[in-house]
This record gives sequence, structure tokens and C-alpha cells, in this order.
Amino acid sequence: MRLPLAFVFASALAACTGSGSSTPEETELQTQQAKFQTNMSDSYQFDARRSCECTSETTREMRVTVTNGTISGAFYLDDESQVSAQVLEHVMTIEETFEEIQSAIEDDAHLIHVEYDTELGFPTSVAIDYSEQIADEELSLVIRNVQTLVETCGRRPCG
Repeated sequence: MRLPLAFVFASALAACTGSGSSTPEETELQTQQAKFQTNMSDSYQFDARRSCECTSETTREMRVTVTNGTISGAFYLDDESQVSAQVLEHVMTIEETFEEIQSAIEDDAHLIHVEYDTELGFPTSVAIDYSEQIADEELSLVIRNVQTLVETCGRRPCG
């Protein structure tokens, strides 16, 4: 039921903003978000790397697991060590990444550059400079290898 509602929500949002008031970035975001919600489940994994003036624990590439829409864990790809709970507090699900892009659009961020996966619609590259006047508040994120997690019952998929 989530998938049709997500599509209806995106369509209703587009209709409410009116054809002349949506920016090209917002229209693209809504299209790609609907594609992602149609093609993915609430449980998936992805690889992410954030660039920022942050600690190395925050910027190392990690594989993130999302279960029922919530991050359930992550490990670093370079040595397979677990990502700490403190670092996980700053990691976004793909849905939260869409929300962050929407917020940047609504707040008229200085620079927004997003590239999307053509098949699944998730953002593969996000660069946001929230304010030209402030240093070190930018967001730079790369997402790749997004895969739906199949729930298993023993050795077979449930269903």
C-alpha cells in the first residue's frame, strides 16, 4: 500500500505547487523520489561516503542497512568494522536524503547539485552549499550499490 500512496503523495504535491511555481530541481526530486519509492522496499542497503570537515569516522565509506525505514546498522567497507552509534546518528537513509534535498530547495540554498540513478531514482551524488557566506556547512554525499533486502525465512525468501 505504501507504493501507490507515495506516488499519489508526489502527484498531489506537484499539483499543489502549481505548474508555474515548481523549480526544475523540485520537479526532478519529486519524479525521482516517486521512482525510488515505487522500486524499493522499506528494507535495503547502500554504500555511502560523506565529504565534510568532519572526523575520519564520518567520512569513511560505509555500507548502511535500513530495516523498515530505519537505519539498523552499518560497517566500514575498508576494514568491515562496525560504525559507532554516535556516527550513525548523522547518517541519513535515502528517504532522509530526499528530505534534505527538499529542505535545501525550500530554503533557497546557494548551490544544489544532485544526480540520480536512472533506474531506481535514488540520489547518487548530492552537493549542497546552504549559504555562500558560511564556510564548512556544505553537504557532499555519494550513494551507490543500493539493493533491496529480501526478508528470509530460513534459507528461502518469505512469501
